Amino acid sequence: MAPWLLSLLCALPAAAGNDDGVPVGIEAAQSGGAITATISAGAAGFYNPAGVAGGSSNSVDVSANAYGLRLYRVEQLVTGPEGEHQGERVVDWVIAPTLLSYVRKLSPRWYASFGLFVPKTTDYILQSTLNTVEGARWFVTRAERSNEYYAGGTAALRITPTLRIGLSLLGVYTAQAYGLTEAGGLDQRTLSLIVQTSAKSYELTMRAGVQWEPLPKLAIGLSVYAPNVIAAQRIVVGAAFTGPSISDPERQNFEIIQETRRNEGRVLGGAPGVRLGAAYRHARGWLALDGTLNLPLHAASLVGARQTEFNLRAGMSQDLTASWRLGAGLFTDRNASREDGIDYYGLTFGASNTRQYDLRDGGVVRFVTSISARYAYGRGTLSGSLVPSLNSATPEFVDYPTEAVSQELSVSIGSGVSF
Repeated sequence: MAPWLLSLLCALPAAAGNDDGVPVGIEAAQSGGAITATISAGAAGFYNPAGVAGGSSNSVDVSANAYGLRLYRVEQLVTGPEGEHQGERVVDWVIAPTLLSYVRKLSPRWYASFGLFVPKTTDYILQSTLNTVEGARWFVTRAERSNEYYAGGTAALRITPTLRIGLSLLGVYTAQAYGLTEAGGLDQRTLSLIVQTSAKSYELTMRAGVQWEPLPKLAIGLSVYAPNVIAAQRIVVGAAFTGPSISDPERQNFEIIQETRRNEGRVLGGAPGVRLGAAYRHARGWLALDGTLNLPLHAASLVGARQTEFNLRAGMSQDLTASWRLGAGLFTDRNASREDGIDYYGLTFGASNTRQYDLRDGGVVRFVTSISARYAYGRGTLSGSLVPSLNSATPEFVDYPTEAVSQELSVSIGSGVSF
C-alpha cells in the first residue's frame, strides 16, 4: 500500500460548514442574527435559552429556508506538474426547513419549549478537467454533502419582569459525505483514485443563557455554548487506487482499502462559544449589537479542531404599523476551523405581518408571517488537487489549499402562532 494513500485516508473527513450558515427562525433571519438580547420565540432554545421566558403566552413557530443559490468559484481546483491549472464554478441549490418549535407557559414564571433546528446544510459537486503539457488529460471531482440537526428541550425562568434565565439540553445528529475522484492517463500509463467517506455522529450539548434589562431601554443577553459530548460516532472511508506498479512500470497496480473508525468513550466535539448582545429599545422597535466568541478546541469530532474566532452582528427592528414590522442586519460568519474554510460577510432584510384575533372567552390569538432575504459574500480556501507527472517512478496525488469565493442568496419564509 502506498504510504501517501494511507495518510490521505487518515486525514479525512475534512472540516465543513460555518456556525451561522443558516439563520434559525424569523427574528434571526430578519436582523442578521443580532438577537441574543431580544429573542423571545421558539428559536431562543437554540440561540439563548433565557428568551423562551420572554413571551407572554404559548407559541408555535415554523420556518423554512429556501436557498435561491449558493455559488462557489475555486481558482485552482486542479494543478498539473508544470504549474498549469484549471478552476471551476458550481451552483448549489438547496431548500431546507430550519425550525419547528413549541413554547408552553407552565406558570406566570416558568416556561418550557421543545424545538427542532437545522442550522447547517451543504450539498455541492466541483468538477474540472485539465490537459497537461506532457499530453495527459486529468479529471477531478470533489463533492460534499452535510447536514446538522439539533433537537431538544428548554426550561426557562422569569425571575423578575426584567431578568430571565434558561437552560437547553439538545441532541445533535450530524451526517456528512465526501467524495473525491482523480483520474488521468498518458499512453499505457494511467492513474486514478476514488475516495468515498461517510460520517455520522450522535452528540449531546447544553446551552445556558440570561437576559437582563437593567434600564427601561437597555436589554443585555448572554448565552454560553458547551462543547458537544459525542455519544457515538462512525466514519467509513473507502478508496480504490489504480497506478503503475513500482516493481514493473509497464504493469498497472490496483489497490482497494476500506477503514471504519468509531470513537472510544465519551469525547468532546462541536462548537463551544459565548454569545453576548445588547439592544437599545425605543417606542417602535430596537437596535442591537451582537458578538460571538468561538472557542478553540482540539476535537475528536466531525468538525475537527477549532481556533479562536470572533463574529459580529448588528441588527434592527422597526414597527411601521400595528401589524407590519421591518428588520435588517449586517453580520460576519468567519470559519473557526483550523482546516480549509470560507469567511462570510453579509446582510439581511425582512418584513413580518401580525394579525390578532380576539376570542369569545377573552383570549387572544396572534398569527405572524414573515419573509426575509439574506446575501453573503465569502472568501477563503478549499482543497485542490496537484496531479503528478506520469513519467514519475512513483506518481501520487497531493492535496493543497486553493483560493475559493462563494456567494449566497437565500429567502426565508416563516410563520408562528401565539395563544
